[in-house]
Amino acid sequence: MTDIAKKIQNIKIVLFDFDGVLIHSKEDELRIDTIVSELQSFVENLSHLGIEVGIATGREDDQIIEKIKTVRNLKVLTSTIDKVSLANVILEKGNFQCGNLFYMGDELFDLPLLNKCGVSAAPKNARREVKRAVDYVFKSETTEEILNELFNLLKTGREPGNGE
Repeated sequence: MTDIAKKIQNIKIVLFDFDGVLIHSKEDELRIDTIVSELQSFVENLSHLGIEVGIATGREDDQIIEKIKTVRNLKVLTSTIDKVSLANVILEKGNFQCGNLFYMGDELFDLPLLNKCGVSAAPKNARREVKRAVDYVFKSETTEEILNELFNLLKTGREPGNGE
């Protein structure tokens, strides 16, 4: 079994950076209702695996974030680039450890949390320095494809026989 497959066994919460990970352009912002729907399905699917989901973003609260906050059972923390502090708030509330965290980021200021979490990941379009530092680089590009790829990765990692 690969090292990442072992690490996935311990994941209890998935956190995403927002800009550059779940939305990539003004065009994505225009289709925010679709992204909200995709996120809602993803959160529901992961809840069946016993995994919580959140977003940790430096973006200030705006119309886009307000729409994202309508996703049921999605933790949304905003307004700071200190992602480690944001993650610590969520980890403490859920009584989780860093090894229980899957984090996906794309920028240099995501590196402190990417280096601390149980499984680190980056989107295909992330900075080269970030892609070199993570456990997993996504092949997918769109929000829907990324969420599907991640769900399949987590689901496969939890199947009997993958934890041995």
